[in-house]
Amino acid sequence: FVTLAAFVPVACGKGPAQAALTAADAAVSSARADGEKVVPDQFQALSAAAADAKSKFDSGDYKGALETAQGVPAKATAVMQAAVAKKAELMESWKVMEGSLPAMVAGIQKRVMELATAKKLPAGLDKAGVESAKTALEGATAAWAEAGTAFGSGDVMTAMAKAGQVKAT
Repeated sequence: FVTLAAFVPVACGKGPAQAALTAADAAVSSARADGEKVVPDQFQALSAAAADAKSKFDSGDYKGALETAQGVPAKATAVMQAAVAKKAELMESWKVMEGSLPAMVAGIQKRVMELATAKKLPAGLDKAGVESAKTALEGATAAWAEAGTAFGSGDVMTAMAKAGQVKAT
């Protein structure tokens, strides 16, 4: 009877903890798509909390597993909200870059073409410098095309990274 009495509280705690772990796993899964891409640090913290709950469960700490797992859905919701906010911020940044970078690249392209055909180059610039500028411009143009493709496919993070490369170039 003593053994059975000791087993009942453990068994009672295991079921709710298992249910909470299942809910936590579902919450992590629902936050994964955008969380991993858009707010990876926050998603990693969410995953760590779920893993901690699972570890507690596996070691027999059902009460600790239950408490930890019950907090995971709220953290998943926060990750999803942060991802939505970050995406909105990135979309605004994309609009700004989309409005300014093509004109900037076109202006640079015009100037490089003028220099390429000039009979005399400005002081401090030689043919090798002009060729280097042409190569950099070709790279920037290709990166901008890749950014547009990434944006069109919904990969705003890659699009912004490529647009940043163009701007830096």
